[in-house]
Amino acid sequence: CDRLVSVVPDLWAHVTCLAWSSDTFVVLDGQIVNGKSAIQRGKRSRCASCRQSGATAGCSYGKCKKSFHFSCARKAKCYFRSDYCIYCVEHAANARGDGHWLSENELQKWNVHYVLPELCR
Repeated sequence: CDRLVSVVPDLWAHVTCLAWSSDTFVVLDGQIVNGKSAIQRGKRSRCASCRQSGATAGCSYGKCKKSFHFSCARKAKCYFRSDYCIYCVEHAANARGDGHWLSENELQKWNVHYVLPELCR
């Protein structure tokens, strides 16, 4: 994954994993809100791909229960949108919202260049 950021003292997470978590949202100044709740939920959630705990990126289709690690979602060919919604392969056709689909190239650039210096310690 990518670099770690401090969510609260002694609680760290990958910035990309946090940003794409179902519980979080990114505000205009780049801060990620609800990181702690995303991490707590991730401890109870297993990845639909690798079956390990810590999966916080859920399919945005309302009835779908699949969650992924960000890197596993990419490997599983999930669809990513610019509004931070992820859809599993089965539900991409049901996507709603304002975002556009991110190409693999756009997603790779986002993963490499997205930084939140105000969250780093």
